[in-house]
Amino acid sequence: MLIEARRRCPATVLPALLVAATFVGCAWLSWRRLGSLVIDGGHELEVPRRLLGGATLYRDIGWWWGPLAPWVNAGLYRLFGVTSDVLMWAGLVTAALACLGLYLIARRFVGPLTSAWVAIAFLVGCAFAKRIDVPIFNFVAPFNCSATYGITLAIWSVLLLLRHAESGKPRTLAASAALAGLVAMTKIETTLAVVASHGAFLLTVLPRPTVARVAAWASGLGIAAAGYLVVAHASGGLVWPSLIALSNPAARFYITSSMGIRELGVSALELALSALGWAVVLAATLWAARRAAGPAEGRVRATAVAWAIAFAVPAFLVERTFFRAAPFLLVAILGWIVVLRVREGEAALHGRWREHAILCAFALAAFARIPLRAGPDHYGFFLLPPTFVCVATWMPRSLAATAGPAASRRALAVGACVVLAGVAAGAFIVSFPQLTKPATELRTARVHLMVDPDGPEAAFVPTLSRLPPSTVCLAVPEGAGIVFASGLTPPDDGMTTYIPIHVHDPDLRRAILRVWERRPPDVILYWGEDQSPVFGYAGFGQDYALDLARWIGDRYEVERETVFGRNQLLVPRRDR
Repeated sequence: MLIEARRRCPATVLPALLVAATFVGCAWLSWRRLGSLVIDGGHELEVPRRLLGGATLYRDIGWWWGPLAPWVNAGLYRLFGVTSDVLMWAGLVTAALACLGLYLIARRFVGPLTSAWVAIAFLVGCAFAKRIDVPIFNFVAPFNCSATYGITLAIWSVLLLLRHAESGKPRTLAASAALAGLVAMTKIETTLAVVASHGAFLLTVLPRPTVARVAAWASGLGIAAAGYLVVAHASGGLVWPSLIALSNPAARFYITSSMGIRELGVSALELALSALGWAVVLAATLWAARRAAGPAEGRVRATAVAWAIAFAVPAFLVERTFFRAAPFLLVAILGWIVVLRVREGEAALHGRWREHAILCAFALAAFARIPLRAGPDHYGFFLLPPTFVCVATWMPRSLAATAGPAASRRALAVGACVVLAGVAAGAFIVSFPQLTKPATELRTARVHLMVDPDGPEAAFVPTLSRLPPSTVCLAVPEGAGIVFASGLTPPDDGMTTYIPIHVHDPDLRRAILRVWERRPPDVILYWGEDQSPVFGYAGFGQDYALDLARWIGDRYEVERETVFGRNQLLVPRRDR
C-alpha cells in the first residue's frame, strides 16, 4: 500500500505544481498591467467607494447588474482601504478559486494531468489574458466584477451539484443551490448558466424530486429573493428598471455584435473554419491513438506528427475562432447523452449520465450570450472556461468507441492535453506582446498600476492629482477611473459612464443636467475616441447625448495645454 501511495503521489502532485507555477508566472508577467482607468474600470473602482460614503445602489448610483459584486467590493474597501490593490488581490483570489473549481470538476471525469491542462488553459487564456490594448477582459481587473464573481460562484455551484448527483447527499445540493442564489445577484449570463445546470439535473429526477431537493432549491431562490428585496427596499424599487435598462434600443448594435448575429456572413465563415479545425484535431488525435496501439515501428514519429497537428490548429491556425463551433458540438453531446440514456437506462455512461448532462448543460448555457462569437475574446473570457472541461472529458470519450484497445485510450487523453496545451499556447502568443509593452508606473494614493506611457492615464492623472480633492471632475463619456485615481470628487449625478446604452433615456439626461446646473463641474475630462466599432455611435456629442454635449459646449472651453490627441481637459469659459 505504501509503495502504491508513493507511485500515486507524483502523478497527483506534479500536475498541481505545474498549475501553481503557471499561476505564479502569469501573475508575475501581468503584475499591475491589467485593468483600465478609462474604459469600464472606473465603475468597478468608484461604485464601491460611493457605497462606503452612504450612497444607495440603483437610487444614488447608476448600476445595471446584480448587487453582489459592489457589495463585496465595498466590504473589501472597508476592511483594507480604498485602493486599486484591494480589487486586484480580490481578482487574483477569484482567479485562483475559479481555477481550482475547474480543476476539481475535471478531476471527477479525467486524470490529474488532463485536469491540470484544463486549469492552465483557463489561467493563460482567460484569467490573465491581455488580448487587446485595453486589458479589461481578465479576472484580475475585469470590466465587471459581477462577471468574474458570478462565473466563479457558478463553477463551485456546479461542482457541488455534480457531487450531489453522485452521492445524493442533501447538504451538497443545499450548498450548491445557495451558491446559485448568489450567482443570481451577479449577471444574467452566469445566472442562466447555473440555472441550466440545475435545470438539467431537475429533469433527470422528475417526476418526483425528493422533499430535500425541493427544499434545497427553495433555499437558493430564497437567497436571491432576499438580496433583491433588500436592495429594492433601499432603492425604492429602482433596482427593477435598472436591471432591464440595458435592453434599450441604443444597446441593439452592441448586443447583436457581441452575439455574432450582426454580421452573419462573417460568423458563418468563422464557424466553418472552427468546424474544419475541430475535424482536423479529432482526426489527428484518433490517428495518433490508433498508431499508439499498433506496431512499434514508426509509432513515435507518427504520434508526434499527429499531436503536432492537434497542437498547431488551436495554437496558430484558428486560435481566435477555434471555439466558434463549441456550442453546436455541445448540443450534439447533449443529444448523445439523451440517446445513451434512452438506450442503456441508468447504466448509461457508467451510471454517470446525470453528471455529464449537468456539465454539458452548464457549458452550453454559458454561450447563450455569445452563440456565434464563442471564443476567448470579449465576454468569452468568463463564459468559455466550462467548455475546457468538456474538451478534456468528451474529446477522449467521443473517440474511444472507434479508437481500439485500452492502450489507445491513454493516447486519446494525451491528445486532449495536447489540444488544451495548444489553446494555452495560442493565448500566450497573443497576450505576451501586450503584457511586455513598455509601461510607466502610475502611483497615487488610490491607484498603483503600470500603464501605457502614451495613454490618457499617464497624461491626465499626474495633472489632475495636483488639484484639491474637493474639485468636481466630470469624465465623459468614460474615464471615471482617472477621476478616482486622481482623488477628485465626481459629480452627484450618480453616473460613472455616459456611453450610449447608459444615457439613452431622455428623462435620465434631463436629471443629469439638473445636477450639473446645481453644482457645475470644475473641470471636465473629455475622452473623444471613436465608439462606432463597439456601440455603433461615433461619439459623445456627435450622434448621441447631444443635449449633454451642448450644455458642456456652452459653458466650457478646451485647456490648450492639456490636449492629448482626441482627449481634452475642459475648464469653465473665461468669457462667462
